[in-house]
Amino acid sequence: MRCARIAATARGGRVGERRRGWGASQNQVDDIDAAVDELTSRGVRMQTYEGMQQDERGVFRLGGPYIAWFTDPAGNILSVLQQR
Repeated sequence: MRCARIAATARGGRVGERRRGWGASQNQVDDIDAAVDELTSRGVRMQTYEGMQQDERGVFRLGGPYIAWFTDPAGNILSVLQQR
């Protein structure tokens, strides 16, 4: 399994902060379920957002790539995504 090294970027935003674009660092993975399992096993909590149809694990699976969001200790929004 290939799993990206998770790193914040200058584009990273904070929850509730209005920015141009998505404002999140996206990290592509081969298997989103394995990536979410690895992150949660290390104490990372996946973020859920009102109005988004995310599954019980916090993964959005409708249209486009599968994606799950989380925040780092500084409050930056990060994500893992899997192309279909």
